[in-house]
Amino acid sequence: MLSGEHFGFTFLSTSGFSYVVEYADSFESLSPWQPLMNLPGNGAIISIADPSVPTVQRFYRVRFDR
Repeated sequence: MLSGEHFGFTFLSTSGFSYVVEYADSFESLSPWQPLMNLPGNGAIISIADPSVPTVQRFYRVRFDR
């Protein structure tokens, strides 16, 4: 979802898990995922907003750890 000049999305978290939100500007094999933020899960819906200047394309993933 675009809001003004920033992209954002939401996901449902699980209490007791830690989440790492990452982004990549390409799916090319040598394009590494970059960390955007780390968040603790609390069992609620978490909203993410990418504060960087938008590019033509950007991919996101959310990883979790116990």
